Amino acid sequence: MDWSQAELAQRIAWHGHDGSHPMEAPAIDLISKWEHGVKAPSRPYRVALARIAKGRKLTEELAPIFLAADSAWHVVSRIEMLHEN
Repeated sequence: MDWSQAELAQRIAWHGHDGSHPMEAPAIDLISKWEHGVKAPSRPYRVALARIAKGRKLTEELAPIFLAADSAWHVVSRIEMLHEN
């Protein structure tokens, strides 16, 4: 979306609210770890990312991926680790 990591963090905080309280924005270094495949976003952040993706025509197909079960995220990360070795 051509956003800076800081802007993405703000948007995640906005879209991650539970109706009464905004979500804490993720740290910039955490977003960098997501981008480089070092860490996967936690479930609340993935829900916020799904909301962002769903609202954008260019990224709406990403919403179901962000909403995948935690176990699926762990499996993918393990496969990627094996593939790197």
